[in-house]
Amino acid sequence: MRQSVLLPLLLAALLPLTACARAEEAPETPEADGTAVKQVRLVDTAQDGSLIVAGEARGDVLTLSPDEVSILWDGVERSPEALRDGMLLEVGYGGTILETYPAQFYQPRSITVLEEGEDLCGLYLQVLNDLWADALGGESGVETIGVDASALEGLSEGEADAMAYAFGMAHQTGLPLRGTFDELTEQGYIEPAGDGPGRWPGGALFRLEGSADTGFQVCCWTGTEVIWRCSAAQDAAGNWSYRTDSAALACGGSKPNIPKGGPPV
Repeated sequence: MRQSVLLPLLLAALLPLTACARAEEAPETPEADGTAVKQVRLVDTAQDGSLIVAGEARGDVLTLSPDEVSILWDGVERSPEALRDGMLLEVGYGGTILETYPAQFYQPRSITVLEEGEDLCGLYLQVLNDLWADALGGESGVETIGVDASALEGLSEGEADAMAYAFGMAHQTGLPLRGTFDELTEQGYIEPAGDGPGRWPGGALFRLEGSADTGFQVCCWTGTEVIWRCSAAQDAAGNWSYRTDSAALACGGSKPNIPKGGPPV
């Protein structure tokens, strides 16, 4: 019975994402040979080697295989191994975006590196994965992930969606849900419990807020919260690392500050 209720809710949550993908069908700058180009951020490389990339708009998440296209960087043809997460890319393709989620380029032809960029999504993905291991452990029983990045600075809506997608795929929980605690409660995923914190059997909500420049906070909620307060820094090569202090928060109970220091991850 629960599955029959959740399925239409999940489809309803994904409809806005499909609509966003459909809006990208028109070529941005068609060329004489029919090639269109689209600027995207390389967010992550999936386990099968495909690239998870994102545009600016909500739901603007796409995948493509770097083995199928030519790759140019500073006018020189490169191998797929030269690509790095965080790069700003220009993808040449056949003029249509296929309506899947993530979306796909029809007839991808080329990738041009426009700039190396900052791998902010990689930083937040590292923190999310570390928090997952710390708060949930290996046998978590989590079947659905929710990600609330509404108060996170520095990422476009598309990049936040792509980050959430990569996080869900890494933990084999299927397509993640984007939304705040209140939104997921209104949509029926989280069960309200009067004045209590609510229940989400089989679900975990991860919330990010703040920025890498000034400090950020990441929370994992499964009925009980684990919060990490983080500071981040870049080395001379532009690689991010972070430090964290955490507090284990029992909903409705005391909120002790438990240090969780150590070297950058």
